[in-house]
Amino acid sequence: MSLSAKPAIALMGFLFFLYQPLMSQEEKPSFGKKETSGFDLKGEIYAIKKTIPPYRLPEEFEPDSLLGTIYTNQLNIPPTNFKDGFPGLTNRSVWFAIDYKGTFVVDEASVYRFKIKSDDGSRLYVDGEEVINNDGMHGPKEKEGQIFLEEGTHHIRIKYFQGFPHLLCLQLWMAKGEGPFGFFDSEDLPSGPSLKEKLKKRFILADTLLFASNSFELSPKADPVLDKLYSVLRDTSSYQWIEIIGHTDDVGEELYNMNLSLRRAQSVKNYFEIKGIPKVKIKTFGKGETSPLRKNTNAANRAINRRVEILVRE
Repeated sequence: MSLSAKPAIALMGFLFFLYQPLMSQEEKPSFGKKETSGFDLKGEIYAIKKTIPPYRLPEEFEPDSLLGTIYTNQLNIPPTNFKDGFPGLTNRSVWFAIDYKGTFVVDEASVYRFKIKSDDGSRLYVDGEEVINNDGMHGPKEKEGQIFLEEGTHHIRIKYFQGFPHLLCLQLWMAKGEGPFGFFDSEDLPSGPSLKEKLKKRFILADTLLFASNSFELSPKADPVLDKLYSVLRDTSSYQWIEIIGHTDDVGEELYNMNLSLRRAQSVKNYFEIKGIPKVKIKTFGKGETSPLRKNTNAANRAINRRVEILVRE
C-alpha cells in the first residue's frame, strides 16, 4: 500500500466510526415519541424520589411530578447500558417513571398470557386487574401472568420505573392460549390476524379518541384515527355495508344517552361520507346505555362502555 493511500483509508475509517453510532441510534427501540397515530399507548413521564427504600412504584403518581408525555405502540427496550442514552426520553437519565395506558383488541375469547421484562420495577394491569407484579429495584428480570379476555376492546396499563444505573430495560410480550409469545403491539397484535384484517370485521373506538365529554362533534384528534380506518374501509367492493353503533355508560338520563350515542355514530358516518364512502354503504345506530361491555359498577368499566363500534358486513 502506498503512503498516499493511507490518509484516505484512515479518513474513511474515521467517517465510518462516526456514522455507526448514528445509524445504530436511529434503529434503537424507543420508549416513545412525541406524536401519536391514535392507536398508541400513552406514556406519562414522572420524576420519582430516591431517598426512601425500598424503591417501588407508587399506587398512583403525583400530578405535580409530571415531566411530559410520549406515545408508542410497542415496548421493546432490551437491556441497555444507561450510558447509551434513554431512547425517546430527551434529557432524562435516572429516577423517572412512565405510566403507559391504552386499549387493544382481541378477536377471540381466550386465555391470554403476558410476559414483561424490566430493569427496574414494572407492573401490568388489564381491565384494571393486576396481571404481573415485577416491582422493586432489580436487574433485567422476567415475570409472566395470564388473564381470560372476551372478544373486543380491553384496557391496558404498564407502570415502570428506572432507579439506579447501570442498566435499563422494558419489554412486553403477549400470547393467545398456548401459542408463542410475540411482542405486544397495539397496532398489530401477535395473537391473531393483522389489525387490517380485524378492522374488516369489527373495531371498537373509545369515545375519548373521537369526542370531548358529552359532545357529538368530532375532536381534532379523531382525524388520524378515522383516517386509518378509512384506509381499510375505502375498498367498498370488499363488503356489503358497514354499521356504526354508538354506546354510552349509564350516567345521565337514558333518553339523553340514546340521542348522544346516535349523534356520535352519525358524526363518524358523515366523516366517512366526506372521504368518499357511499351513503348507501353506511348504517348508523344509537344504543345508549343498553349494550354495555362491562357492568357499570366503576369508572374503569364505564370508560370501556363509552365507545363507537364499527362492524363490517360481508
